[in-house]
Amino acid sequence: MNEADLRTPHALAVGVRQQIKLLQMARWKLQLGDALVNIELENLK
Repeated sequence: MNEADLRTPHALAVGVRQQIKLLQMARWKLQLGDALVNIELENLK
């Protein structure tokens, strides 16, 4: 992929969509981590 491709609206839309997907994955992993930590804390009580 050359630089001209990166400036097309379609390539920008694809890039944005990939960023959103990565952010959603990161958020999901954080929520999962929080849930696991909460379970651990409950077990320690």
